[in-house]
Amino acid sequence: SSRTSRLPTERIAVRARAGFPAPDRTAQLCAMASICASSDDALPSVGPFDFVTVGADRVAWSYTADADGDPLTLFDQETVVRSVDRDGSGGLTLDRYEIAELPLPPFSGFVAASSDEWLFYNRLSGPRTYPSAMSIRLAGGQAQISLLSLWVGSSREPVVGPAHLGPLTRLLRLGGIMDLTALGADPYSLRSIDPDDPRGASVKLGDLPANSHFAYALPGFGSRRVGVLLAPDGQGDLQSDLISWDDETPDSLLRVTATSGQSELPAPLF
Repeated sequence: SSRTSRLPTERIAVRARAGFPAPDRTAQLCAMASICASSDDALPSVGPFDFVTVGADRVAWSYTADADGDPLTLFDQETVVRSVDRDGSGGLTLDRYEIAELPLPPFSGFVAASSDEWLFYNRLSGPRTYPSAMSIRLAGGQAQISLLSLWVGSSREPVVGPAHLGPLTRLLRLGGIMDLTALGADPYSLRSIDPDDPRGASVKLGDLPANSHFAYALPGFGSRRVGVLLAPDGQGDLQSDLISWDDETPDSLLRVTATSGQSELPAPLF
């Protein structure tokens, strides 16, 4: 139908700002880019951007397209992922899918990100309760779909500048998520992924302790990282404990703290 075959047109201008190293990254985008979208076809309502991220040569973003303009009706809403060259040409639809009825976990530390050539984001579609960690080449043509998984963290190079976060060095993926409505019912594992070669071999960091509900890491520097484990506190609730690992070392995942009734969080950028 015309609703699924026609897309809004985009007018995109990216203005490089002096003093930022190239290529620029997601954390620098607010200071570097202005993006606007307009619609002239059968998708009359385009919501705000869900994410915007910058690669070496292309910009990618996601928005919700709503056929009837009513946010309360989900059946006609789609998530659309687009990319375009920095000069505004060569627009591509990388992905589009029915909007999810279930939200992604709010405590995940991951925001969509890109390396020079690849885009990484989490996808949950329609009534499904299992997620997918998506890797799509910004120029299209190649994709890696990791079912039952979520991107839950990233490591970056430090840079000197307003954003302080440089290019991606590794990505963190949580696997084994059979059902987001029953977290803790399945065994989960953490893997480290090369953002320049997401289809290559991953590093299995280790399995989460039994009955763990989730694990994630906020953006930080270097390969030796500290993250958060959500696990039962023994009193019917959840607590946050510290875990650590080395992005490059298999089986390096360690639970650092496990004090019943006591929650800990790592300092930023670790």
